[in-house]
Amino acid sequence: MKPTNLTIRDLITPDSKLTFLVGAGCSIDPPSCLPAGPAMMNAIIDYTCAESEIEKIKKLDQLRFEALVEIIRDRLDPDLKIIDFYGLCDKPNIQHSFLAEMIKKGHFVMTTNFDFLIEQALLQSDVSKEDIKVVITKADFEKFNNPNELFEQGKKTVYKIHGSTKNIISGEKTKDSLVATIQAFGSNKEGENIFQIEPFKRLLFDNISNERSLVVIGYSGSDDFDVVPTLKVLENLKNVIWINHIQDDNDREQIYEIDKSTSQSLKKLGKKFKKVTQILFEIWQMNNAEHIYRMDVNTSRIISKLMETKPKLSLDNFSINAMDWLKKNIMLPSEMMKYDIPYKIYWDLDIYDKAMICSENCLRIAEELGDLSGKATVLNNIGRIHDEQGRYPEALRLYEEALQIAEQLGDLSVKAAVLNNIGRIHDEQGNYPEALKRYEEALQIDEQLRDLSGKATDLNNIGSIYKAQGNYPEAVSTTHLTLQKKTHV
Repeated sequence: MKPTNLTIRDLITPDSKLTFLVGAGCSIDPPSCLPAGPAMMNAIIDYTCAESEIEKIKKLDQLRFEALVEIIRDRLDPDLKIIDFYGLCDKPNIQHSFLAEMIKKGHFVMTTNFDFLIEQALLQSDVSKEDIKVVITKADFEKFNNPNELFEQGKKTVYKIHGSTKNIISGEKTKDSLVATIQAFGSNKEGENIFQIEPFKRLLFDNISNERSLVVIGYSGSDDFDVVPTLKVLENLKNVIWINHIQDDNDREQIYEIDKSTSQSLKKLGKKFKKVTQILFEIWQMNNAEHIYRMDVNTSRIISKLMETKPKLSLDNFSINAMDWLKKNIMLPSEMMKYDIPYKIYWDLDIYDKAMICSENCLRIAEELGDLSGKATVLNNIGRIHDEQGRYPEALRLYEEALQIAEQLGDLSVKAAVLNNIGRIHDEQGNYPEALKRYEEALQIDEQLRDLSGKATDLNNIGSIYKAQGNYPEAVSTTHLTLQKKTHV
């Protein structure tokens, strides 16, 4: 990595063809004042988690915003009201106004943000609703995947690549697109990304990056699960310019070019610069761009310098407190739930000792309340922890106890889940006939419940047994059925 004498006007010239990838950092400065991902996560954790776990969870660098939202959705917020908070802000800042100006000039903007501030900046810059195209849904991405054609038609386009609760221009409700994003993040625990598993967006990425410079703005580098996979599918780039926000930049940007010497530079960098530089070095190794730059600068200051006309921004800041809003709009979690949410966080991150402590607290509360249904679920969870760590006899004992309670209560959903877990233990121990029996019992229940997701899991498990036994025709047949169920989930 080498320092350069370049300025932003050397990289962003009147002839440049630019594509912007915009993150949540763009919406922090006044008057927008939206909380960044970590700040919003802290508010959610404070509101939903047991006091004993709050600080521990806040220190988990691996915890993603989307993964946390999915856990809260499954327990407290089925309608994803949490995301509605971002739509309350209607005060674009200078960064949104700059992006609107860039869109009007024929540059392209895609954002992972849940707010509507770029769209509102376009409206405030006298662009009519008829001329604004917001691309959100699968149908949108399939129909409007050529931004050049849209610009030639006079359309000013914003690509919301993580979905949105609604399209504020057309009035269309699009929360399903957001649900798909949250589910994709939640089901993908290995750091993969929505962009890699939604092929219908691939053509857009090809068109939006070809022979253009990509400007990354509003990212800290901590959310590399968001940025790096995106950049991996953007090919034939001219430059990658990562605007690395520095609060006090002494009124001057410092631009570094990423090259083969960067691997040595990484050893000397502090935390704020190391993560971003590591990401950019990985991108350099992909050889998808001619040049890759890290620009250390105060983002709003440099954008103000680039803008031809100063926008009229609101004199009042957005001032709704996230914690106050959560208390008014999201159901207050019970004492048991305040341990169950940390349990799920720890479980997803493979932190089994802490997951066990939280589960034992859940079990204590369920027993104190005489909550048999809750007890069955918790016993199943504790069994899973033992199971994952190879303590099969103890796991099996807990599963059998949970199964007995579920049968007593007639709770078919819990019963199916426990049967699958029991089957898995027998599967892992090579007792295929018993495993198959349990999986088939679970399948019968899920068919009765019309639970397509459960049926897909059951069929997949049954197929794995046939494969282990060398019964490949049955394994293939079951796999085809599994794919059909997953397609309709």
